[in-house]
Amino acid sequence: MQSEIQSIREKIENSEGMKCIAKMNYHNRCIGILNGNCKDLAEKLSIGENFAEAMSYGLMDQKNASLTAEYLEEIIRYLHNFLASASMLIDITRNLIKTYSNTKIYKKYQEKINLDFINDELSNFIGRFRNYILHCGVPSAGMRIDVSANTTVFLSRDEMLKWSGWNAKSKKYLNSCPEEIRITEFARLYTKKVDNLNQWINREIKEYHAKDLAELYKLQEQLREN
Repeated sequence: MQSEIQSIREKIENSEGMKCIAKMNYHNRCIGILNGNCKDLAEKLSIGENFAEAMSYGLMDQKNASLTAEYLEEIIRYLHNFLASASMLIDITRNLIKTYSNTKIYKKYQEKINLDFINDELSNFIGRFRNYILHCGVPSAGMRIDVSANTTVFLSRDEMLKWSGWNAKSKKYLNSCPEEIRITEFARLYTKKVDNLNQWINREIKEYHAKDLAELYKLQEQLREN
């Protein structure tokens, strides 16, 4: 009985179905890092974009300008983490899809990437923005309050446009933005695009490995019965 159980366990461990699940789980963990950084950034931004909360933190108090400066430095740190995880995920996803280079998944993925990312202005901006921070410097961030007591945390578009490293699509995205770029908007939209891609990848891989996964589940059931 013990040798039979061990044999089933070895079959499970070495099965194509288990390899498939391991690859998807790793990719999903990387997605989780991006989602977590986006959430952290959004929560930090929400402090400065809620008038009552901003005032309770002493932000935009001219008597203590250092508090606002420190807050904006934290925003840039959270933004950097978001952009770094976005860049990491691009490489991780490419490596995952390369394992299917001789399958229909690879071709369908390339078509989807071309449509949703390579030719997308926002995606180009996100990719180049990380290079901006690495090679140009920290973007200029600020806070303002309007006549209706609405507070906004923003990046200076015109300052960013001075950099020569933007490609045509990322520059077009920047030019379409207002002079004060609201960070929350582009981070949320990009994360949603990535989530949609991840859901598509999971569906495609599960469909491709349907037989492998069915065999894995059968082995797991046999293990439970023993």
